[in-house]
Amino acid sequence: MGNKQSNLSRKKLKRISVKTDYSFAEIDHLYRGFRKDCPHGTIKKAEFMKIFANIFPNGEPEDFAQIVFNAYDRDRNGSIDFEEFICAMSLSRCNFERKLKWIFNLFDADGNGKVDKSEVQGVLLSISKINSKISEEQMIRNTQKMFAGIKNSEISFADFQKMAENDSGLFAMK
Repeated sequence: MGNKQSNLSRKKLKRISVKTDYSFAEIDHLYRGFRKDCPHGTIKKAEFMKIFANIFPNGEPEDFAQIVFNAYDRDRNGSIDFEEFICAMSLSRCNFERKLKWIFNLFDADGNGKVDKSEVQGVLLSISKINSKISEEQMIRNTQKMFAGIKNSEISFADFQKMAENDSGLFAMK
C-alpha cells in the first residue's frame, strides 16, 4: 500500500473512490497533503501516538491512540498508509452502516469478527481517560447495558447493528 509515487494510479484512485465516496480530485488533493506531511508514505505508530498526545494534552490518550491506530492499520503492518488513512477519514461521509462497521472494528481488538465485553469495556475505559467528563463507572455501566441479555457473551456485527438501530442512546450517530 504506501505508494511512493507523486501521483496515485487510476486503479488506486478508483478503488479508494469506491471505498470512500470521495471524487478523484478530492483524493488527489488529500493525497498531496498526506505526502507533504508523511513523505515516506506512511504514518508509523510512534508518530500517530505523538499526534494523539497533542490532540489530548490533558488526558491519558495512549490506550485510545493504540485502539484507533489498530483500527486504521487494517493490514496490521505497523503503519498507516494513505488508503487506510483516507478510508478512516471518510467516515463523516459514510452512511450509518459503514460508520457502524468502523466502530465495530474499533471494538474488535482481536479481529475475530465478534466483540466481547472486555473488548468493548477496554475501548470505553480508554475513552474515559481522555475525556474527564466521562467516568470509568459510567463506561462500565454502558458496557453492562450493552451486554445485558447477550447469551454467549459475544456480539456479531449483525447483532451490533440491531443494537444500534434499536437504542439510539448507545449509538448517537444516525
